[in-house]
Amino acid sequence: ELRVMSEQAVDLLDKLIMQKELPRGTEALPRGKVVKAKGLLFMLSKKVGIAASIQHGHGFLIAKLPGVGGEDSWSAPVFVKIRSGGVGITLGVSEIKTLGTSDAAERPGTTFGSPAAMRDIVSYSIAQGHMVDLSLRGGCLSLDEDAARAAYGPGVDQAKALTGDLELPAPLKSLYAALDKVHADYKVELVEHAEDKRLFSGEDPKLRLF
Repeated sequence: ELRVMSEQAVDLLDKLIMQKELPRGTEALPRGKVVKAKGLLFMLSKKVGIAASIQHGHGFLIAKLPGVGGEDSWSAPVFVKIRSGGVGITLGVSEIKTLGTSDAAERPGTTFGSPAAMRDIVSYSIAQGHMVDLSLRGGCLSLDEDAARAAYGPGVDQAKALTGDLELPAPLKSLYAALDKVHADYKVELVEHAEDKRLFSGEDPKLRLF
């Protein structure tokens, strides 16, 4: 199951950044948002509604860890689950894949995973299915201890993952490789943007066009 979660997360990341097969109206995810984020939330949920709606799902959080020499890395995951409901005009079934980014941890005294940081998450989602939803909703995000036991073994405090005190589960390594590629591609973007700026502004005489 952990390997499936990793594959789904990689697929979501790739589609949002590369704008592959995105439904109309879906907002693309800039690489810079991922690179500069202090934390990421990956969620897969399903919503079913006939008058009232029920949404449930699972996913995980990872946090940015400061590295030696300025090279940051991503923490091991904290596994979470979501339960929510709504009352109003609701009809249909929908599967929702969500990638949330947060930079709230930049504020003094705020750490990713805290309630304050979770409120500031910006979500990018891909929804599949058909649903009319004009409902008032409420719900909660809680720790998924079953997934944590599968990843880390029994009796492990998975909250330690966000501070770098737990090792990365092997089945999720493909996601971290994908995040490293996003970072590398973003560096290339910055270099190309700087070169274009010099080219058209005339700042570099060797590249000046007019």
